[in-house]
Amino acid sequence: YYYKGRMDGQVKVLGHLTQEGNIYNMGSKVSSVFQNPRSQFFCVDVKSELAFGAENLNYDKDEIIKRIEDASHELKFEYLLDRTMFQLSGGEKQKIACASVSITDNPIVVLDEPSSNLDMHAVTELKAMIRYWKQKGKTVVIAEHRLQYLKDMADRFIYMKKGKIVRELRYGEIQRLSPKELMGMGLRSLSYDYLDIQNKKEAVAFMKINNFSFKYKGSKRLNLSIDELDIPKASVIAIIGRNGAGKSTFVRCLCGLEKKVKGLLEDGNAKLKAKSRLDYSFLVMQDVNRQLFTESVEEEITLSMEEENENLLEEILKEFDLSDYRKQHPMSLSGGQKQRIAIARAIVNEPKVLLLDEPLGALDLKLRQDMQYELIRLKNELGITFIYVTHDQEEALTMSDTIVVMNQGYIQQIGTPESIYNEPENAFVADFIGDSNIIGATMIRDRLVEILGARFDCVDTGFGENKPVDVVIRPEDVELVSPEEGILQGTLIHSIFKGVHYEMEVMANGFEWLVQSTKMVPVGTKVGIKVDPFNIQIMKKPESEDEEAIGVNE
Repeated sequence: YYYKGRMDGQVKVLGHLTQEGNIYNMGSKVSSVFQNPRSQFFCVDVKSELAFGAENLNYDKDEIIKRIEDASHELKFEYLLDRTMFQLSGGEKQKIACASVSITDNPIVVLDEPSSNLDMHAVTELKAMIRYWKQKGKTVVIAEHRLQYLKDMADRFIYMKKGKIVRELRYGEIQRLSPKELMGMGLRSLSYDYLDIQNKKEAVAFMKINNFSFKYKGSKRLNLSIDELDIPKASVIAIIGRNGAGKSTFVRCLCGLEKKVKGLLEDGNAKLKAKSRLDYSFLVMQDVNRQLFTESVEEEITLSMEEENENLLEEILKEFDLSDYRKQHPMSLSGGQKQRIAIARAIVNEPKVLLLDEPLGALDLKLRQDMQYELIRLKNELGITFIYVTHDQEEALTMSDTIVVMNQGYIQQIGTPESIYNEPENAFVADFIGDSNIIGATMIRDRLVEILGARFDCVDTGFGENKPVDVVIRPEDVELVSPEEGILQGTLIHSIFKGVHYEMEVMANGFEWLVQSTKMVPVGTKVGIKVDPFNIQIMKKPESEDEEAIGVNE
């Protein structure tokens, strides 16, 4: 047991009392993935780390090599095998920690907040990994705040409050809970499809980034390349992108931690090089353990004060719900509590720019909402510019004034949440933000596009005549009608109730259309497809594979 204390009752794992065994023996039955995977790594390169657990369980060398090869192929992480652990993003580290579980092949897997550092693409891969374990007959126990990816896969949901089990829900029961019931339980939404996407006002003052570039030692390409970027002041800016997209690198360069970054940050007439940016900003890291230094919560917060201020300390402790823990050692607290300590200490400094790397990922719904409101209040009252990295699309779309979408170190698009969602500039952004039908098409002329052999009216102009384009149509914008009313005809091949709507697939002209509607349509029904011209988004088709992979930094 990790924590000292008194335990009543018994815990049996596969018939063995945990009190009577030792950790080594339990390690051959139960595999764990920590909330912070970095704290469970022992090796400096990926292959050695993958082999470490199996070596300690005395597996044969050839068997270990085979298991690593099989797991990397099955779970699609061959591209990480030749890297050092220091070259991995937070999400990639999470993937390696999960892969180590597959290699030891223990019958029970315990995961602590496994999706907290993952983008939606990586969450889909995590979901596939959990399904893979289930198919192999493993028992998987997950402590989690994000429920959306688990709602169609978990067999049981055990709801805990203040250390007690207060409710148990079987598969299907949790889907029937209304959003109001979920909120009352302090649980996050089961769907991202009905978000209150913000249409923010345009900013009036900006900081400017020019010719920003950075390359890690040993890297064959630039890890960050931004020609020009205007950052709205006194606003909330979300940096989103897949794991390894360069988000954490960007904020480290921006605050001056990376000394060899090229480029300049300008605020009015002030030109801020790396050294001056350290005083100008404050970064709350993704791995917050690296920023906690003292013996108590209150000492941690007063560490940032130029002189002790008891009234300010009391106010900060209350604001961040830390009063009950003021005398406790920071390292004894949960991941979410540690994050609140780091943010509280940053606020004491009153920086002009506060950078947050995954600041709210480990918080439950209530604390997450409270922190969102607190950050917005501080932005309004103190004029602080918040730049935060997040994988949570719901958070980015509903909380930020501006969203920056990144991929492979390049900016794909910058804009308001509404413009990012409704007017993606390329297929990467359209695919990354929410669900989309992305289809190759031909722009016949202005306001007329041919999709899968059928001609649809649209509102876009300026793409030329008979030019190849990509079309984006959101699932909620696809209207199912009778076959004779539709521009395209197809057959409904799949339908599942998602709690607030039905998610359906329609096969039409060789393409599987994703459709979301509150109306149920039986599988096998012949249907027609219509789309309002204003809901068809036309995008320029990439001219090369490089442009498609990286995007154009505009």
